[in-house]
Amino acid sequence: MYLAQCIDPSTPGALQALFDALTADVNSGVITQCDDFTFDADGNLQFCANDADSYFSTKNGNWSWDTYETGPPPPGGGTPPGGGGTDPGAGVIPPVGPGSEVNALPGLLGDMAYSTISNLWLVTAEQGGDIFGQMMNERNKPVGSSVKIAARGLGPKVAYSPIAKKFLVVWQPADKGPVAGQFLDDNGKLIGSNFDIAKGDNAEFRPRGRNSTMKYDEKNKRFVLVWAESGSARLVTLDDTGKLDKNVLIKSSGAQILWPDVAVNPDKNEYCVAYQSAGNTTNKIAVVPVSALTGEVGQESFIADENDSSNGRGIGYSPISKSYLVLYDDKSGANTQFQILDQCVADPENSEPYPLAEDNGNWAMMSYNPTSDTYGIATQSQSDQNKFYVIEAGTGNTVSGATYTLFTGGSVGNFFPIIQPNPATGTFAAISSEDWVRIKFISGLGMLGAAPFPQQLPGPQNLNVPSEGLPTDLGQFIGAIFLWSLRLIGLVIFIRFFWAGFLWFTAAGNSGRISRAKDIMRNAALGALVLFSAYVILYSINPDLIRGTLNLPGISTTAPPSTTTTAITCNNSVCSNGIVGPCRNDVDCGAPISCNNGVCNNGFVGPCQTTAQCGTDSQ
Repeated sequence: MYLAQCIDPSTPGALQALFDALTADVNSGVITQCDDFTFDADGNLQFCANDADSYFSTKNGNWSWDTYETGPPPPGGGTPPGGGGTDPGAGVIPPVGPGSEVNALPGLLGDMAYSTISNLWLVTAEQGGDIFGQMMNERNKPVGSSVKIAARGLGPKVAYSPIAKKFLVVWQPADKGPVAGQFLDDNGKLIGSNFDIAKGDNAEFRPRGRNSTMKYDEKNKRFVLVWAESGSARLVTLDDTGKLDKNVLIKSSGAQILWPDVAVNPDKNEYCVAYQSAGNTTNKIAVVPVSALTGEVGQESFIADENDSSNGRGIGYSPISKSYLVLYDDKSGANTQFQILDQCVADPENSEPYPLAEDNGNWAMMSYNPTSDTYGIATQSQSDQNKFYVIEAGTGNTVSGATYTLFTGGSVGNFFPIIQPNPATGTFAAISSEDWVRIKFISGLGMLGAAPFPQQLPGPQNLNVPSEGLPTDLGQFIGAIFLWSLRLIGLVIFIRFFWAGFLWFTAAGNSGRISRAKDIMRNAALGALVLFSAYVILYSINPDLIRGTLNLPGISTTAPPSTTTTAITCNNSVCSNGIVGPCRNDVDCGAPISCNNGVCNNGFVGPCQTTAQCGTDSQ
């Protein structure tokens, strides 16, 4: 940098020659410190783009040293492509490279959210000191043109309200001023104008040692925003019209707060804020509950004491498993790990961290998807590569298989990856700041892999299912249930015991995994004891229960007594039913009038076909 100051930035071709020389030195290993730099078509050369909150750059034909908190944002545009060519310049999206990731829009340090109504993503970014947005679909294609959301803004954050059916974008002012916001509809069109949210002279939204995040609380219909502020954290809530509801200042005892994040817990109606509590000699990861109704701040607690941790990376809550997941780096700052908490209270004595990624050290970010009940985690390694993981919320198991590498393009690297959920499919999408000049985008990450759209299920088929050997009565059916239940439970116990042994074998000395394996073995042994007891009890009651040969006697049904009806007749002037007195026909004996075999039984003269033809009286 001192050599650079000997060069006049206004000399034609001087900066290009310097950029080429620096690139060659980096590639040869001569330069290993402060080696992140960019060069754009406007003649701005920037040093130390990733090593500190301050950077060295050209400005108005002169060299300048600025900081991200007070100075202008780093220059936009593109970097000279490898092998020669021309700089695409600010506002121009370079051609899509190999792989499924695409260029969303020029800029850096963005965020995004998904609309479940339009099924589109709103991707935002800083671009030349302003905030821009671009709609993207699940097929990684831009929809429409980018829109300018605000002027002079930094670190945009986005959340979506499925109730109000609109996005909210918030940002830190580039100059001293209030934190501001802007609503957009499902298709990315501006709703109204920018509006002020809260005083933000010291707000720190950008992910450079500080952070801010925004979630949506569907239970209370509130946007929940938290940011770092002068060593503290501030949590504010807004209703769906943008009206400020809660404004809460959170402090850490004897330390400053870095990397705050918030999880919404609808079950307890609380917000759990996690952050790094950084003292002069200690780094701790802390959590603190905040009431969603009153804004009251609860007791701060630490999931790791002293120097057992470093950077806080985020927190999420699963209403399905009723647990929190806290993501952070270990004390070396190079490895990412997490803990699962039953409540927004740390319990370091009874919980062990789960290791996730080694050689991380620069950045990690997480989000929760309620549809798949999983966490998506994106990391930035020391080599500025982005990795992707999927974690089961209930167990903490990694279900993504082999590590998936995101965003492999760029000449400098991909920085500060952001990952957000798609509640419609249970998957995730991610963005990254490639070479500090463009936002890369990819969707369909997670449980459904590269096929984020639901597949059409085949219609019902007529299957000829054989019935031979199936139970034929209730007794055999009950016996079969007992028999197969015992077999199935026994198989499960065997699998669990085998899995515990595998965990122990691969624990490599990790006390948390060994303890977990012991718990599984203990539970499996208890299950085997219960299974054996059930077998003995059932055998004592009736051995046929465990042989599948139980037969229950059928339940007989009593048939109603049959009644025989004797026809009432008049034979030789005597009634067959005992009525005293001479009779002329059956009706005289009390029989109903009827036509029997073409003859009326009441003495009516003439043939008949119906009873009506016999009249109503005895003849």
